[in-house]
Amino acid sequence: MSLFAMLVSASIELSDNLIEIKSRNKQEHTIDATDSINEEITITTQFKDQNLIENALISYGLKINDDKRNLGTILENGSIKFEYNGLTYDMTFTGSFDKNEAQNIYENIKIEYGKMIQEDTYNKVIERLKKMNMNLENESITNDDSIVLTVNI
Repeated sequence: MSLFAMLVSASIELSDNLIEIKSRNKQEHTIDATDSINEEITITTQFKDQNLIENALISYGLKINDDKRNLGTILENGSIKFEYNGLTYDMTFTGSFDKNEAQNIYENIKIEYGKMIQEDTYNKVIERLKKMNMNLENESITNDDSIVLTVNI
């Protein structure tokens, strides 16, 4: 009998995020990161799954708006909406957010989204193991939150 260890790790590796500031008349301009604006900040994400975004927002403690056509949430100082751009979702902050605050919220939601991907991947691997009649012998979580599965084959 041999043992096979399987590593399930889902992480989101992003290059520099694109942050774009647009005024109401759609002219682009630069602001100081500490300025509070009453306009829009758009961050291009690598989020691809609407259900995982919804779960990440809930896990982060945000309430999703009731309009199923427009994914988003409302905060004290404005709103966040997610718009599909053909490949991924853009996060648009409207209200009085500064760039640092928008980036911080995005980073926290990205962490939750990564956890949702890991959980989804884990469930798919466990289901596939069951279909293949393989027995899970051991499961452990490493320091970086990766999951190591030891399977009896």
